Amino acid sequence: MDLDIKVTELNGKINLVEQRVEKLEDMTATIQNLTISVERMSLSVENMVKEQSKFSAQQEKLSKRLLEVEQAPYKDKASRYTEITKYVLTLILGGLVGYLMKSLLGI
Repeated sequence: MDLDIKVTELNGKINLVEQRVEKLEDMTATIQNLTISVERMSLSVENMVKEQSKFSAQQEKLSKRLLEVEQAPYKDKASRYTEITKYVLTLILGGLVGYLMKSLLGI
């Protein structure tokens, strides 16, 4: 009878251990799934960083180009004003030289 009680106790303990092992297996599977998900997420973030880097480079290039395009009219205006100023000064100087020559030569 003592042996029957021991066997019953051991069977109960075995059942508890089997339940605990089953729970541990489930937890292990869950942890593995989470690990795979984290790895996938890490790859996704890595790809997003690469894409962000590409977009940043493109944005920088476009910003430089936009700045060049925006400043182009001002450069043209400045060179135009310089040319006009040269012509006006040449005209005034030519007029002065002509006036002096007329005054000196009496023409």
